[in-house]
Amino acid sequence: MDLNNITDILGLVNDALKNGKSIAQLERDLGLGKDTLRKKLNREGYFFVKEEKKFKSNNTGINKEERASTTKAIRRKKEEQRTKEKNINTNLTVLELEGLRELLQYKQELLEVIKNNNGIRNNKEISVMKELVKFDKSNRKKATFNVDLELLEKLKEYEKCSNISKSDVVNIAIKNYLANEGMIKK
Repeated sequence: MDLNNITDILGLVNDALKNGKSIAQLERDLGLGKDTLRKKLNREGYFFVKEEKKFKSNNTGINKEERASTTKAIRRKKEEQRTKEKNINTNLTVLELEGLRELLQYKQELLEVIKNNNGIRNNKEISVMKELVKFDKSNRKKATFNVDLELLEKLKEYEKCSNISKSDVVNIAIKNYLANEGMIKK
């Protein structure tokens, strides 16, 4: 049997399928890589007919060039769909997504802190903690931006005395700003 002869490959694959063997098993038995035989058959115009459980010639009259352009169009369409799905996922701001992911990691702990008021000194911190419960801290991405030095120093001081990270404060501030601007629901 010649693995470069498409007729030999077709016969071998269809016989294996007829006997209940999978193409993957046949490829393993022959020491070939995954999908090697299927790809060779597809390139030569043979396609798997599920109902008959065998490969058959493409009798549609489509030549290789037409099939290749159709395949490229299908791939392009799938890539466009993936891009749309990614864009849907990025409609939230990066900081919001990061906040939501991180919060999910600490949700139970935060709920206990809020419930028992453990380590919280005042009502302002309680309201901040309640705000943090709304964020998913597991879905965060680093973002770099410039901040006024005075504001940054105040933020560092607040972080030290409140047990609330700068990242969480920034997330809350951005969320409140976007809510005030009518861009998101509060």
